[in-house]
Amino acid sequence: MVTVRQRRLLLGQLFGSLVVLAVLASTDSLALDLYVSLSFVVLLVVTALTAPVHVRPAWRRRLRVPLYGGAVVFLALIGYRTVQTLLTSF
Repeated sequence: MVTVRQRRLLLGQLFGSLVVLAVLASTDSLALDLYVSLSFVVLLVVTALTAPVHVRPAWRRRLRVPLYGGAVVFLALIGYRTVQTLLTSF
């Protein structure tokens, strides 16, 4: 059963990702690495904004796994972009 807080987190992530997609498409800079990076930032912001104050439900503890996975992918994309930029500058 989905709780109100879980639904709020999922809808916030969905809305934020759609906004990121719309902004990238409207500025003609739609790229997979930018979309993944900005969607991960949206996930971090939504997670921080919807965090309960006094208790930590079990489903919030399980949210750490996607956050860590997203951090690894985010760092890999940033590293790839950095190496790509350095190689093309020489």
